[in-house]
Amino acid sequence: MFGYLKKGRPEVGNLLMGDVSQSYEDDFRIAIKTLQEFGGIPVTGVIDHATKELMKKKRCGRPDREPGEENGTRRKRFAVQGEKWKHTNLTWSWMMATFRPPPCSGAVIAIQTTLRHYTEQ
Repeated sequence: MFGYLKKGRPEVGNLLMGDVSQSYEDDFRIAIKTLQEFGGIPVTGVIDHATKELMKKKRCGRPDREPGEENGTRRKRFAVQGEKWKHTNLTWSWMMATFRPPPCSGAVIAIQTTLRHYTEQ
């Protein structure tokens, strides 16, 4: 679910796609170690108390590791073409004239926080 174990194919039961020579237990232990490393807790390879607490934390639902992110490296998701964008001032506005959220709404706060984050970089 969060990118630590390979996805199986339903038509072959629990067999995993790709390299099936490695046992499920080894894959599971590696997945636990990777989760522990990602979560910043001691890496033991077993589901101990710290791992259970880490697993209870709320998640956004996106995988911690996308397919192709082997050994902690991220897959390139863009192509560098042309020149760097020279603009440093960013302006924005609501595109739908009928949509005006109240000033204290979560949407406005989220946008302001995001823009502040990018301004500081």
